[in-house]
Amino acid sequence: MPVIERTRPWRLDFLIKAPAGQLWRAFWVASGLGMTGLMFNTNFGLFLDSAETRCMPERLYMGYPLWREIRQGDVVSFKADNQMMFDLMTGKRITKIVAARQGDHVRSDSSGVFINDERVAVRHHNSLENLALKGNDPININRELLKGEVFVLGVLPRSFDSRYWGPMPEGRIDRLVKPLL
Repeated sequence: MPVIERTRPWRLDFLIKAPAGQLWRAFWVASGLGMTGLMFNTNFGLFLDSAETRCMPERLYMGYPLWREIRQGDVVSFKADNQMMFDLMTGKRITKIVAARQGDHVRSDSSGVFINDERVAVRHHNSLENLALKGNDPININRELLKGEVFVLGVLPRSFDSRYWGPMPEGRIDRLVKPLL
């Protein structure tokens, strides 16, 4: 009976036949790429927004380290914990715009969102219905933000943001964000 040699779908013979210098070069290149990727992911990050109902028009964002004080208008990201957003988004990376900071007067109620007496947003009826189905009511506020508080908003009408769950601790923000696409 003839012997049938089994073929492998991939072979690693090239590693055995490669000169030692090329193996070391390959090792150092792979190590360098791995370290660069690790450093990028630790300090930076690319985020793809795949949510069905989004709060920002872009789908791809690049996050980078907080290297300065957060300002009104900054696009920022944070990971939601179980103390915020009615515990509906715990563990998810969220991207929003800082609409108000310490010292700004914020009023958020059924008539809309006002920052320093300027109307900046309204509450969307679908978002209100979804909250009610989950047994939650939006938080109404009418006060000056305290030290360490920020009020964050998205720009799309159905954004789930501070207009529903109120101010959040500024310390939760871990990155500045640049919308890409």
